[in-house]
Amino acid sequence: MYCSNCGDKVLDTDNFCGSCGTSILRVASNNAAKEAVIADYELEPDPKSTIEDPAPPAQSLRNIKVDNLSEDKIKPIYRSETSEPPPTNTERYSLKTQDKPNWFIRHWRGELSLVRSYWLNTFCVNLIIYIAFFIMEKAKFVEEYPYQSFFLIFATFGIACWQLVGLWRSATKYLDNGRSSLWGNLARLTVILGCLQNCTVLVDVSKELAILNDFYANIALSKEADYETEFRFINNNKELLVTGGIGSKSVNEFTKIASANPNLSLIHLNNDGGRISEAYEIYKFIKARGYNTYTSGQCLSACTIMFLGGKQRLISITGKLGFHSASIGNLDGQDYENINDEFKNIYQEAGVSESLIAKALSTPANEIYYPDHQELLSSNAVDLIVEPSNFGSTSLLTLLEENKLEKAFLEYKTFTAMKKHYPHLYTPFIKRVIELTLDGRPINDYKAYSTNFFNSNLPEVVKYASPEAIEKYVFAQHKMFSIFISETPQSCNYYLYPDKIPVPSYTLTKDDAAEIDDAFYDLITSKGARVDVDITIYQQRIDEAASTVFENNPSIVSAFEDEVADINDKGGCVYLLGLYEELWNNSGENPAEVFRYLYSS
Repeated sequence: MYCSNCGDKVLDTDNFCGSCGTSILRVASNNAAKEAVIADYELEPDPKSTIEDPAPPAQSLRNIKVDNLSEDKIKPIYRSETSEPPPTNTERYSLKTQDKPNWFIRHWRGELSLVRSYWLNTFCVNLIIYIAFFIMEKAKFVEEYPYQSFFLIFATFGIACWQLVGLWRSATKYLDNGRSSLWGNLARLTVILGCLQNCTVLVDVSKELAILNDFYANIALSKEADYETEFRFINNNKELLVTGGIGSKSVNEFTKIASANPNLSLIHLNNDGGRISEAYEIYKFIKARGYNTYTSGQCLSACTIMFLGGKQRLISITGKLGFHSASIGNLDGQDYENINDEFKNIYQEAGVSESLIAKALSTPANEIYYPDHQELLSSNAVDLIVEPSNFGSTSLLTLLEENKLEKAFLEYKTFTAMKKHYPHLYTPFIKRVIELTLDGRPINDYKAYSTNFFNSNLPEVVKYASPEAIEKYVFAQHKMFSIFISETPQSCNYYLYPDKIPVPSYTLTKDDAAEIDDAFYDLITSKGARVDVDITIYQQRIDEAASTVFENNPSIVSAFEDEVADINDKGGCVYLLGLYEELWNNSGENPAEVFRYLYSS
């Protein structure tokens, strides 16, 4: 059946033409339900007429009978003054869009051409889906949001079903209309291959989803879920100490605590490991914020993941990183390999060498592989080996919590003597030590405070010390400077300018430190009569000794031009050793008194 207005083919069930919107009307005959369409003064010709018959005049159209129907039963349709006006363009468009199915439905029914069904709705749509998943993979969306990714994958199966059914139906109509069998059958073959491919992909995706479910189910049942992480700000709030294990609540707690401190710059990790997924989330947070990471003790298993997130990865000379393969609940076989693949991907993302990754993942879960510091540096797992005394420490915190901190200090006889003979000096000293301990200050801060404390109180102590005690202390100091000049010249410069030079890392052995401690103990406990002398003579003697040292060592003058411009310049040690030797060897019978004045001034 065709439209009387535009000539397009219409279905028997249509009421309007899909192209121009013209109404389609039918007249039923008494003979086998025959239909006739009448529109705009036009009727189908009488089947009895021949081709040679001339067209009847327009005025006789009213008298034509159709299939022997009586005239009174015939209701010809034509435009008249009483008929409704023709629809406007807007009305025709409205009728057309209301009646005509949308693109999605037309494809499903196979009403679109084979070209459109294949190239637009199948090829182009699949290309867009492929590009979208490619971008998601590059953006790590699949790794970070696995379940959401699986949802999107399953959604594409619905799209594929729509594509393949519509393409098959379009190809069938294409063949029914007598078109090329080559293209029609090729389209059908594409549908068959597409169905097989989607079935294969569906099986693989279902297996991966089952693996993911098992992974999280085993984590939930694993004892690692019971781990608790402890957080503590130390070193004047510049470091966040993370101890304990990595549990199910660790990520939220870590991000909340770290975000609340704008002064935080370093994550101090002494952690035994725990849940891999939570460690990876903390790794991403550390990396995004640009924090440095550091360990002074042991950072094991999943803790190494957090450590690798650092902008700069630091480890103390006593610190250790411990690696091994994954251990998640009851996983084994292929599941176990998949989890280790996740471990491997994280290490690769952090730039760790393949050799270290291989050693780590080949280590059984119940063992720990500790690479030495050189291997950690060469494998890019660590950027720098550092001195632990420069970073926050909580080594004394346990003693403080157990009320054993003061007892530990009193094991040194110097502090015992100080408490007994100079309680007014000892009380503020131990109070400040407790404050430093609570704040987790670096060991160097303790050293700096102790040095400044003894130096500032030395005049009061040495005022009443015996000459023998002073002599013993002078020789102990001279020995200390002799060690510093070859080991850490910075220590001599710090001794001269404690407010200008950073606290050095002392290199004294236990015996040498004990000798210094013993000499200071004698200063505190000895009592001697003070010799009344002319102070101006001592000052003159000290000035002469200093001038002699500079004359004999002209190279050290430059070291003192800017109050020791280079902290590692040996000039400070050369000056102190020369001064001590000049004063002791050229001070007559009472060199101890010259040093009493030197220490007192």
